[in-house]
Amino acid sequence: MIHRIRPRPAATIVAAGLVMGLVLGGCTSPPTGAACEQPLAGVRAGACPLPVDDRPPAPDDSFPVLGQDTELSLSGFAGDVVVVNFWASWCGPCRSEQPALNRVAEEYADEPVSFVGVNVQDTSETNALLHQRDFAIPYPSITDPTTLVASRFRGVAPSTLPSTVFIDRQGRVALSLFGETDDIEVAQLLDVLLAE
Repeated sequence: MIHRIRPRPAATIVAAGLVMGLVLGGCTSPPTGAACEQPLAGVRAGACPLPVDDRPPAPDDSFPVLGQDTELSLSGFAGDVVVVNFWASWCGPCRSEQPALNRVAEEYADEPVSFVGVNVQDTSETNALLHQRDFAIPYPSITDPTTLVASRFRGVAPSTLPSTVFIDRQGRVALSLFGETDDIEVAQLLDVLLAE
């Protein structure tokens, strides 16, 4: 039997495209940053650090580290640009972007840059630890099962995962990205913040 593919009416194709746009668009939000004077190559539209005077301080509380009996405070990274990545083991885009984050963390290991993960709303610490092991994440993650940490950063929530927040060397939130990122975008933004 020969199967023939019948062309679909244009209205059906347009409707399917609109539905996909709504579904995929619901997974991300625009970045919280400033309008760029000049767009950065490889960086999504609107993703530029806030002017220095408009940057809010990052939370400096101590939070428990995933799989350890220790706590971590972002103020302990004073003088570094800090990349804070919010993830969950059940989040497909989080899994997709993790290798890129690992590469950038390794590439900037000799720079004043630190990476910190925040594991959000995992129902099982075991799943979070398996994710950390499976992806060989080279930096610590804070555990945040109740979204207490996430709620301290404007716009970050389980519905915006993955989210990546950039903290400048003075401990201020310079920019937040919502949705999957990649190594080019993270490296470009790190270079801008390191040059300040």
